[in-house]
Amino acid sequence: AHERDFVLRPLNDLPTGSQVRLGPQGEAASTLLARLPQQTAFDARNTIWAPKRYTANASAERTQDATMVMGILNVTPDSFSDGGRFTQVDRAVKHALDLCEQGADVIDVGGESTRPNTELITVEEELSRVIPVIDELSKLREFSASISIDTRKPEVARAAIHAGANVINDEAGEADDTQAMLAVAGDLGVPI
Repeated sequence: AHERDFVLRPLNDLPTGSQVRLGPQGEAASTLLARLPQQTAFDARNTIWAPKRYTANASAERTQDATMVMGILNVTPDSFSDGGRFTQVDRAVKHALDLCEQGADVIDVGGESTRPNTELITVEEELSRVIPVIDELSKLREFSASISIDTRKPEVARAAIHAGANVINDEAGEADDTQAMLAVAGDLGVPI
């Protein structure tokens, strides 16, 4: 079985891409990518509007069309991935800084759990979780990553962008309120 372009290219773009070993021979992603037949392939980098802010920790070899790493920061008490460890602003900020140190280019801040069978929370509750963290991160001089707001609510997206986020991660996939979320992105000039 051969790996495909869309699998190999992001691995190769990472600063540690040459260390990624794949397949039974343990070959580098760059080696496998070079062996692929040359073809005009779909290139998602031409279709995704990436954030304009890039991290200071990115190596000089990385270009604006390189794969970006997103660090997940759940500020929910019932997070399935981290057990609610980052509900306090100081802990959340420290975790975001740690993620950047580990190579994250974007920090995705989410305030509503997406676990199956989780009850939805109000706009006010979600705002009380995400806005203090985004506000604090955007004030830090040493914080250089883009900030993404992970929400399904246009009101939360708008407030988060005003607080310092610069990308909307529409967790509902624009299914809940497409026009309202698109309007927020368009009005504020930020990507979804």
